[in-house]
Amino acid sequence: MFGYIKPDIPELKVKENEAYKAYYCGLCHSIKKHLGNLPRFSLTYDFAFLAMLLHAITGTKQEAKKSVCIASPVKKKLYLQDDDVIHYCAQMNVLLSYYKLKDNLRDDKNPIYFPILLIYRIKINKLLKKFSEKSYIIDNELKKLVDLEKKDERDIDVLSNIFGRIIQSVFSYERLDSSSQKAVGWLGFNLGKWIYVIDAFDDLEKDMKKRRFNPLVMDNMDPATIREKQRERVIKYLFNCLEEVSISYELLDIRQNKEILGNIIYSGLYKKTLERCSKDEKSI
Repeated sequence: MFGYIKPDIPELKVKENEAYKAYYCGLCHSIKKHLGNLPRFSLTYDFAFLAMLLHAITGTKQEAKKSVCIASPVKKKLYLQDDDVIHYCAQMNVLLSYYKLKDNLRDDKNPIYFPILLIYRIKINKLLKKFSEKSYIIDNELKKLVDLEKKDERDIDVLSNIFGRIIQSVFSYERLDSSSQKAVGWLGFNLGKWIYVIDAFDDLEKDMKKRRFNPLVMDNMDPATIREKQRERVIKYLFNCLEEVSISYELLDIRQNKEILGNIIYSGLYKKTLERCSKDEKSI
């Protein structure tokens, strides 16, 4: 994913913020343990959210430790120890990052991606086999996306649905009961749609400059004009996605981390939408 899923930090208590960061550090440790150092650089806070959500549904007891790491060689940081949920989310982060690297190589034609991709392929060969069904879904949906981009498809619902199915697959943790898995899958589907569209709006200027496909582009208009014309439509679409995310979340039996998860679902995502779609925001 793209690192958009974050809490509204000022509204978190200090202990809640530390707990949230411990998930991120736990995922980082898990990636290092099972896949080595290089894939750790692909880690995003999106998967800290997923790990926290799955722990909250399963009611898994969390074991934490403190340790120094490459990012904090002096001060010890709190991190969650490896368990089934942390390990799963760490693997999904790396798997999705692999396909994102392939997509970057295709879009940018930058040769720097090629050796990184080869190293990744060696590292995650077992993951591709272990999660063959998810790998197939991700690969197949991305191919559909590429085909539609080549045809210059501009319907954001058609395009975002594809990315929604990818995230739905990633969020569908097999150890959940059927009703929880369905709700989490629908949450992931709508979150994937939200990510696709907010990323397209966020990257509009950069995509136009690099001549990359972006469904929001309007012919013979500069990025600033397009952003102004598309802003209201995009915000409405994003809020509709977040409404479905909220509905799905409320169907779940959340047994722990309610304050942090509620902060992300009801505040963090909404503030991120307004922040990225505001008139003063520039693509980064």
